[in-house]
Amino acid sequence: MTRQRRTLMAGALLALVALAGCAGSPTTERYTLPSPANGAASGVVTSSDMATMADYSLVIDQVSVAGYLDEPGIVLQPDAIRLRQASNHQWAEALGQQLSRGLRQRLATELPDTHILMGGNPPEAMHLRVYVEQFQGHYEGVGMASGYWQLRGAKGDLLLERGFSASTPLAEDGYPALVRALGASWDKVAAGFAAQIRRLRAAGAGD
Repeated sequence: MTRQRRTLMAGALLALVALAGCAGSPTTERYTLPSPANGAASGVVTSSDMATMADYSLVIDQVSVAGYLDEPGIVLQPDAIRLRQASNHQWAEALGQQLSRGLRQRLATELPDTHILMGGNPPEAMHLRVYVEQFQGHYEGVGMASGYWQLRGAKGDLLLERGFSASTPLAEDGYPALVRALGASWDKVAAGFAAQIRRLRAAGAGD
């Protein structure tokens, strides 16, 4: 991104911050994260489908968010030390639930040979836990997602523990653009998880 475009996007975010603190806006807008950019999986998998289509199983045990993100208002970070929650621009449902469902959709798309489950303990399945520490509009004009994740084998052995960080510039001013940028950042996070999982499988880990 050029310095001029970064400055423009930072200005757009600051405009959002000003709106976040405005008590005079009468209407509360509610937002959901967009579906995966590369196409959402249907989410409908029967036992016979699993037998013929899925070579692996992956259980998403947990997607947790930092305490300040576990609130209705979309979070904005106007500088290095301050955070603000929008009063009139809120998530339509708990952010952790949206991230969990979105991660399942994204991993199902990225790993078509894998049955993605929300909980449970099927034989030979890997288990994924994700801890989201940032999911907000950032003062550099981006939608930021960061945190860390753990991947464990079927016997509970720790296979991988890594941090993650992804950002996407806002395409234009406004909260819809911020939510789309956050969705695109979550796309990148899921793609990174999938790439690491494929590498572990290629190396024979988790068998």
